Amino acid sequence: MFSVDDIGGLADDKSMLFSPSRLKTFEQCRMKYKYRYIDKLPVKPVYNIETVEGKIIHEILERHSIGANIDDLAAEVFEKNGMLYDKSEYGGIIQNVKAFKESVPTTAKSEEELVLPLSGQAGIMGIVDLMYLDGNKMHIYDCKTAKRRNDLLHVFQLQCYASMAVKLFGVEADARIFYVRLGDTGEPITMDDRQANCFLCDRVNDIKVILDCHRFPCRESFMCKYCDFQKICPAKQGDVS
Repeated sequence: MFSVDDIGGLADDKSMLFSPSRLKTFEQCRMKYKYRYIDKLPVKPVYNIETVEGKIIHEILERHSIGANIDDLAAEVFEKNGMLYDKSEYGGIIQNVKAFKESVPTTAKSEEELVLPLSGQAGIMGIVDLMYLDGNKMHIYDCKTAKRRNDLLHVFQLQCYASMAVKLFGVEADARIFYVRLGDTGEPITMDDRQANCFLCDRVNDIKVILDCHRFPCRESFMCKYCDFQKICPAKQGDVS
């Protein structure tokens, strides 16, 4: 069982830091994991309007402060990213950001990097969009620009963030998605110390499996069509060993 006594010094090797997406990739397809994190093959940059919008929204969320003119900030950030701030198209989203940011304490921290060493050998890490302490509970928000809610898609990521907060700050934690376009928050994932221990114990085991892994079979799924490595994937050649 994972316990706080197992937390040791993290090696300087950053390759030993496991993000939620890195852990999820191994579960999704070991061959994809090998290509990306062991062979370090280049990944095609994702550049589309949704990506740019997400970058813009995150910067506005981070920089906006109560009393400031958020439309002026939005115009500046949009222009910096090569886009025009059209209030008829984006005004509602920006007002959602304003209402959300002004609903949390001014002590809330944005773009906070959490790193939790595990068993003195490796660790898990993540960058939290917004977090703040209220009494004996840490509240964590991850912002998504999706056009519809899908809480189940993000459960693992939220569990990672909440469990890290429990062990790093010694309080209970809840993590949830803020859907920027909808101006709505998803259902919270809540963790206490016992739940965080159980979750992190599983992650320690996951990392041990990854580090001891010598075979990287393909795992075909509907996600294959989004993979950057389709052209070299053995599954496309009929070899899934």
